[in-house]
Amino acid sequence: MARALHLFNNGRRLGNNRCVLRGCTRRIDAHYFFSTTSWQHPDAGDFESRTKPRVLILGSGWAGFTLARRLDKNLFDVRVVSPSNHFLFTPLLPSTAVGTLEFRAIQEPVRTIENLGQYYQAKALDIDMDERTVACEDLYKGVKFDVRYDYLCIAGGMKSNTFNTPKVAELEGVVVFFLKHLYHARQIRNRIVECFE
Repeated sequence: MARALHLFNNGRRLGNNRCVLRGCTRRIDAHYFFSTTSWQHPDAGDFESRTKPRVLILGSGWAGFTLARRLDKNLFDVRVVSPSNHFLFTPLLPSTAVGTLEFRAIQEPVRTIENLGQYYQAKALDIDMDERTVACEDLYKGVKFDVRYDYLCIAGGMKSNTFNTPKVAELEGVVVFFLKHLYHARQIRNRIVECFE
């Protein structure tokens, strides 16, 4: 994980937590993100009155969740933006698909991170490196807002590659099953039960 973070940033040790966070120096091409109009989220307006540097983490997977947990909250105001409100322990995902484990046994809610400054259940749409803001869209209301940061960690994960195989994307969840998210395991379990009924 420290190696992945090293790729994004440039050098400062944070407290006694053995995590390295570095100020982002790379420019991100705008075509990877969608443009959005800005709206001020009620919790995002307190940036000027902060007493600690704000660390904004995009994603709640392995890197994002671990970093949010290990950062010293006495030194940093830690905020997380992710559409998923939990961390998923993916090595045990096949066990949930076949019924060995319950789905809730392999997820850790973001709310269990002690002293987390704020969690936004939203998608990050655009990053403005000059203004140090991330444009977000609320997952359920569709409201767009900006979140400002001092340090940014991009830990958004990835999407399964279908290698442009014809009909794979259209038949996902019907006859094609991936195993990356909790809903994928539910789809597989439901299909297995359906085959026996």
